[in-house]
Amino acid sequence: MTGPDGDGASFLLTRLRRRGLFLGALAVAGAAGGLALYALRPASFRAVETLAVVDPRPGGTSAIDYNLTPVRSYVALVSSPALAAPCATHLGLPATVAAPAVRVRMPENTRLLEISLETADPRSGAAFVRCVAAAAIAENRRLNEEQTAGAKKVWSAAVTTLREELARRDAALARAKGTALPRTTRSLLDAALDKIERGRGNADEAAPLERKLARIDEEIGPLERARDAAASALGEAERREALAPVENASRAFDLVCLAPAVPAARPSGASRLTMAALGVAAALLLGAFSVLSSPVRGA
Repeated sequence: MTGPDGDGASFLLTRLRRRGLFLGALAVAGAAGGLALYALRPASFRAVETLAVVDPRPGGTSAIDYNLTPVRSYVALVSSPALAAPCATHLGLPATVAAPAVRVRMPENTRLLEISLETADPRSGAAFVRCVAAAAIAENRRLNEEQTAGAKKVWSAAVTTLREELARRDAALARAKGTALPRTTRSLLDAALDKIERGRGNADEAAPLERKLARIDEEIGPLERARDAAASALGEAERREALAPVENASRAFDLVCLAPAVPAARPSGASRLTMAALGVAAALLLGAFSVLSSPVRGA
């Protein structure tokens, strides 16, 4: 677009300068409109509390290994309506009205949880967020304790079962020994073998005695091995039962408050100056479009 007095850019600037008073009036009107919108907009105050997911062990790792840790959705835990319900009194809500849902954000590659809520009253909003955060910390601790108790209970039941199994194996082995080798027969065999070892007995007597002992070993050997296996399994189960609280604690993480929610000093959203600037910008854009799109008068 080229005007009679020069190139296109100069021509456009000349047209805008000629309507400077008009554009200035629009800018003032736009600023007034932005301030009016700011005044009419309901004030909203944002309360934020920051929690950290930490390893409670001394010298524990600073990162969560989700391959080894039972993954618990901390975002879902903190945003649970069940946690927010008892905190509704901080907002002055009756028992029949559901508490508002907090917004929970866990920035990527961090162990931080940001809990936020926007309300008209900054003090009640901050108190509500603090209440929800405290409830989340307590609930996470309860879940950790529940997992520890559950793991120990599983191994305690295994220990009880294995002890009963070992007692049955011992009884079966004792019965087998008593049947295969009665006390009197065992005494006679021991005496005969002792005589042979001392060179006082007939060596021909050793063969049948040894065959008899071999048959006894064939009958009792499997029972002895089964009994030893049961005893070994019981020992391992007792060890795991004792270590269950420690092992579970190594996979449990605590929630710790890093920055409690405090009443916001100023409303959230755009400030008064920002709203006025946006109004001015919008008015100037509309004014410039109106000026530049109007037909040129004269040559």
